[in-house]
Amino acid sequence: DIFANDATTMSIWNKVYAKNVAASSVLLLRIGDNWNNISKQIDKAAVGDLLNNLKVINEELSLRKRKEDGLNDSIASIKKIEEKMVVRKSSGLSFKTISFLIILAIAGFVYLDIKQHGSWKETRTSRTLREYGVCEYSHRGMAKVKEGWAWIDTRIEENFPGYHKAVADFSLPYVQLFSDLGKVTCNAFHNVKEVFIEKYPVVLQTVESYAPGLIEQSHKAVTNVYSTSILFYNKSVDYLRKEIFVGQLSPENVQRVVIEAFNTTHQKASEYYHWIYEKVQTSIK
Repeated sequence: DIFANDATTMSIWNKVYAKNVAASSVLLLRIGDNWNNISKQIDKAAVGDLLNNLKVINEELSLRKRKEDGLNDSIASIKKIEEKMVVRKSSGLSFKTISFLIILAIAGFVYLDIKQHGSWKETRTSRTLREYGVCEYSHRGMAKVKEGWAWIDTRIEENFPGYHKAVADFSLPYVQLFSDLGKVTCNAFHNVKEVFIEKYPVVLQTVESYAPGLIEQSHKAVTNVYSTSILFYNKSVDYLRKEIFVGQLSPENVQRVVIEAFNTTHQKASEYYHWIYEKVQTSIK
């Protein structure tokens, strides 16, 4: 409690430590044994600075001919506290791990949805995406990307004839390499899939024998969670439509702004391309 109530306690301890090593070793041992409770009440950064200073003092004391009582115990306790601090910092899930678990959970939900309804088109996920226009706008976006790429490809072909053949000749070995790697990877996944299909019923039977009803209850729980998520998603979308995306933020206005921005970008890109082309032609002459 004294460390939590008085911030100067650690600095004072640092100053008097060299003359009170034995007593300090007892206190450090107590801190190490009760770290889980003590760490919630004190400033961990200040503790880390204190331990670093004490280690420097211990090194100086170790060089003396006369060894201080409790020095070895103090060194061991400091090491123990530092190990617990590192474990506590690294015990949380990393962002990559959490992202992977979320993606895995989404994939599991989609898999169960497809398995329950028989095909992707009949799933609730697919119907929801179609209902709110996600698929439609995705297709429109892909169409615009293809249109823009075709325009760029045509302009390049007009000004640099034969570049298609040069690119094809250069990339052919790499395409063949990636194709071979794809075949190897596909075969490996196919083998894993066959093993999974073969062993899946055995695993289900084993789980069912040790925990009857667990698989069914888990399936129901996942289905309920998914249904609740879809419900809240629909409510959120309705709220955004009625309360947020109105006036200047309405879908019509947003679509108009996006189209204008796309047209402006297309125009500026064309102007920039012609400017570069003229500069290149001038430098060649």
